[in-house]
Amino acid sequence: MRRWLKREERCIRRGTSGLRHGLTITAMKMSAAKKGQQPFWLGGTAASMAACFTHPLDQTKYRMQVQVSKQNMLRVLVGYVGRDGVLSLWSGLSASLLRQSTYSTARFGVYSYLARQVKGLSGTQQLSLGSTVTCAGLAGGIAGVIGNPTEVWKRDSDVLTGRGSELMC
Repeated sequence: MRRWLKREERCIRRGTSGLRHGLTITAMKMSAAKKGQQPFWLGGTAASMAACFTHPLDQTKYRMQVQVSKQNMLRVLVGYVGRDGVLSLWSGLSASLLRQSTYSTARFGVYSYLARQVKGLSGTQQLSLGSTVTCAGLAGGIAGVIGNPTEVWKRDSDVLTGRGSELMC
């Protein structure tokens, strides 16, 4: 792998291709230049992007809980698509995005801060298992406090959306 990366770096310096096996020049520069820590907001962004794909399943789950449905999830999902349209599966997405952007970004940011502080105090480059678990637990707890209001709003939005579509029938 190292030999291949060095060959690609030579291609970049010469100005030739540099795009072998689907790697872009930017990705190669990132992997070769810095193997360090990524910015904490990248985790929040990734969680928000994931929420865009998992929101229809979340929405269906909440609707099933409100209706106390005994049908399987796929049948309920298809029923809502048939009655309300495909876009109804993404109703309330703004609440999910707000929740993910606050909770996940806070969690990654707090963990990053705590890990830096512990590394500075201990004088080591790598955290021990106990320090990692402690930093992760504290980060999750603090982020939970920060993200709780948005979680409540998300839940209420999903429940109201489920009831609202039932009242329209």
